[in-house]
Amino acid sequence: EGSGGDEEGSGGDEDISGRRLGAGTYTVAKMKILPSQADAEKYRTHPDNQDRERELYRIAYLHHVEIGSVSDNSIRSLESEQRDMKKEMVDSIQHQEKELKEELKEGMDMFRQMEEEKTKELEQTFIQFGVIMSVCCFVAGGFVVHFMRR
Repeated sequence: EGSGGDEEGSGGDEDISGRRLGAGTYTVAKMKILPSQADAEKYRTHPDNQDRERELYRIAYLHHVEIGSVSDNSIRSLESEQRDMKKEMVDSIQHQEKELKEELKEGMDMFRQMEEEKTKELEQTFIQFGVIMSVCCFVAGGFVVHFMRR
């Protein structure tokens, strides 16, 4: 349900073009804003971690219901699992980084090899061109000498 403010009344700021900003007020009630499918997927718990997440929710709930009812062993166990998960993630990232570096090195080596091959081919082409030009000059010189004698 919206109610517009008076357009010519006082109040509201003006921007640099002289237009009135904030001249009206609107009220929105009982509106649900739902996340898009992409947003829901982005924040969804990975299937491998759903059991751990349920356990954390349960402990958090118990902590709020009965403060002190969660044993220290449960908390230490969860903290240990969390450290293990972080270590696994770091190890996985480091492994992927190492693989990517190796792939990049292989690609660069292959590029250098191709560049060297093309450079050799180009040098051979220039040598062939030089030989052909020398022969053409020699033949042209022979024609000039032949026609000058006549």
